[in-house]
Amino acid sequence: MGSLAILQEEWAKHRRRLELESRVLVVEDDEAARQELENLLFRQHISARTVAKPETAMEMLASKSYSVAMVSEGLTGLGGLYLVRQIRMQHPAVDAIVYGTEASPDLITKAFDLHLLDVLPRPLPDLEAFGQAMQDALRRNVERRMRMHVLTALRANLERLASDERLRTTRALERRLSAFKNSLGPFIRVLVVEQEESDLRLLSELLLLAGLHVETAADLDAALAQATTGVVHLLAVNVELAAARLAEVMARLQRDSPLCELMLVSRNPSIEQVRAALAAGVAAYLAWPPLSHDVVVRRVQEVLRRSRRDRLMDNLLAELFQETNRGMGATDTDAAFERFRELIGLQRVLTTPEMPTERAGAVAAVDYLDSVLDSLLSPDEELVITYEVPAVGSGLAEAGEGSERRAHFRVLESQFIRYRPKPAVASTLALLGDLSEGGLFIRTAELLLPGTLVEVDFNVDLEGQGYLIRCRAQVAWVARDNKQSPLGPGFGVKFLDTPPDVLALLQRIVAVRLKAEGGSTPAS
Repeated sequence: MGSLAILQEEWAKHRRRLELESRVLVVEDDEAARQELENLLFRQHISARTVAKPETAMEMLASKSYSVAMVSEGLTGLGGLYLVRQIRMQHPAVDAIVYGTEASPDLITKAFDLHLLDVLPRPLPDLEAFGQAMQDALRRNVERRMRMHVLTALRANLERLASDERLRTTRALERRLSAFKNSLGPFIRVLVVEQEESDLRLLSELLLLAGLHVETAADLDAALAQATTGVVHLLAVNVELAAARLAEVMARLQRDSPLCELMLVSRNPSIEQVRAALAAGVAAYLAWPPLSHDVVVRRVQEVLRRSRRDRLMDNLLAELFQETNRGMGATDTDAAFERFRELIGLQRVLTTPEMPTERAGAVAAVDYLDSVLDSLLSPDEELVITYEVPAVGSGLAEAGEGSERRAHFRVLESQFIRYRPKPAVASTLALLGDLSEGGLFIRTAELLLPGTLVEVDFNVDLEGQGYLIRCRAQVAWVARDNKQSPLGPGFGVKFLDTPPDVLALLQRIVAVRLKAEGGSTPAS
């Protein structure tokens, strides 16, 4: 028991340290607004730094430790939401708050996709309300960072067990987590509230055609009863809920139906409703009626995929905690587990099903945990956020500036390419536009800032032989529409430190393609 108590005390100290060291970076290009925010944050005793330009903000985040970025939605040029997306991709530990905006459907959709901590109106709330909002946001950021800290600590603790106990613990973990993952199965069950005045019948039909299991309920109370007595993965509701009622609904789902997420469907939500939904942990918002049927299906499928991954991660933490504590000889594990959940804000933990018969052999503890994490974050389960990019202003280089400065022959290559901005974890799938020995063009609406470092990989067939090409690159120029590039929106990258064998292969590809097209070949 002593070892467990010491471990939890260390976690509690780490959490207090994170709380004390929490810092806010404010990005606002209006001087008066910056002064107002500096004053409010100072009066709330919150450590903060303000900057005017998105480029400065990215430099600050790369060089110093910040917990939350507070971004003005109306930033000149790219806009605040675009900057938030860049922050989340390149600095995953940093959460974001957007302020100075109205609750448009486009904004709200992105607020949930980007996992914003809050959306503050302008003018800002009074000092007390502002302080409460900031404290809630910082608390949720601390809980998210605590989860990763605890996961690292538990993995290290598992390795310190005696070899026979480590073997037993690892086998138990493998059986319990495998049984849990198998018991989850695919997340495909959706429950839609279809009141008499509702027009959500179309939603039910679209999801049914997409291969999901769809049921309907006449009202919210009936839906909650149905969700708590059966297996439901997503509850779609178009009822306007006050903040207190929304919190009550979410608490009931988390307690009685922990597999179920809530998606709000609304025509004209207020900023207050959006803030309440973000604070309560609502999974998604869907503007109604939809502009595209495909967008509706894709968004629902993304929510279901993300929910399944989150449930796996929650139970990985829970089972790892329980099994390592048993290996340490801890008693009174129930009380310890409740404290553990409180420390990291763990709300949804499911009961692991009966363990299958013990399998012969076992893998090394850390190797096994790494394989579990890899499976949770595998490409077929990773979530890629997509949405239309706002009009680009002076923050991006124009296509004419970058596209005309080409030192190499280019050939068209219409195929898939994966790119990963550093230091993001997930890759994004897009289309390759053209290719040269010095760089390539990626066709996508998800534009990156010039200067962003990326890793790209794509397959090329050359003279009957397939090749996988991986390169480090940097965004050189950006095109937001067909006027700036005949290939449509996207960005051009230049290769960095290309290995000689890869460079030779790229030169061969270009030469063969040009010859096949009847054009002149580059000089050897």
